[in-house]
Amino acid sequence: MAKTKIRISPHKGDRVQLFLEIEGISKEKLIEVDNSYLLEVKNVSKSGNELLFTIFFNKRFFTKKLVKEGNPRITMVPANKLLTIQITTDFHESEIGKSGSHLLIEKEVAGEMPLTIKFNVTEKYYQKKIAEKKEYE
Repeated sequence: MAKTKIRISPHKGDRVQLFLEIEGISKEKLIEVDNSYLLEVKNVSKSGNELLFTIFFNKRFFTKKLVKEGNPRITMVPANKLLTIQITTDFHESEIGKSGSHLLIEKEVAGEMPLTIKFNVTEKYYQKKIAEKKEYE
């Protein structure tokens, strides 16, 4: 079973950084589409934070390491017939939306490796992880 880690933190001025790691992905967890794979992850934490993540990538990346620089930065590392995906992206605070009583951190990227990250966090969680830490900078 794949293990998911997600973290948000303050980053350079008015920016927020999101780090996502999905470790131990087996081929059985992927949807095969021609010469590509689609990975869909949906997690809801005990505190009410919700993660929806999709990425579409070429099959060759299941056996070949990939590092894509930019925003987002994507690293895919295969090992022992399992895949680990790490994504680091940053947002300006003004890009964070409101969805009911939650804040929505969302990133969609088109191109060679399309991906979508939607992270719905409670305001209390956001205050603890971002606002309170920015006060001490």
